[in-house]
Amino acid sequence: MKTRNLLLLVALAAFVAVLLLSLGSSVSQYTDFASARKAQGEVHVVATWVRRTEAAYDPARDEFRFYLADSLGTETPCVYPDPKPASFETAERVLVQGKYQGDAFQVSKIQLKCPSKYQETELAPEGYGTPAATPNPTQPS
Repeated sequence: MKTRNLLLLVALAAFVAVLLLSLGSSVSQYTDFASARKAQGEVHVVATWVRRTEAAYDPARDEFRFYLADSLGTETPCVYPDPKPASFETAERVLVQGKYQGDAFQVSKIQLKCPSKYQETELAPEGYGTPAATPNPTQPS
């Protein structure tokens, strides 16, 4: 009975070790572009699209090129090996995953953070829902 428990414990420890190793290799860190340049593997960078620069898709090379600025203001060219994502221009923030190759950040995944549909907006036209004027009892009607 003790050998069986020992074997189960060893198998459980091996399973946990394999799980931790596989999770450790798939977890990516969030950083800025300066730190991403030094990183060994893929990283996540939260940035905004630099609107004054051109963003263009090259169908011959099947790549979308654009510039992003991270939270520290560092601007960098980005290359994404797919067409431009829908609603790219309206995104408030762009979360990119990838790594540097040369001077460009090679993007493997893009996630767009668009304006919330739950932001406060005016619900009623001007004057709608305001209390009706109450007659002044001192004035004749």
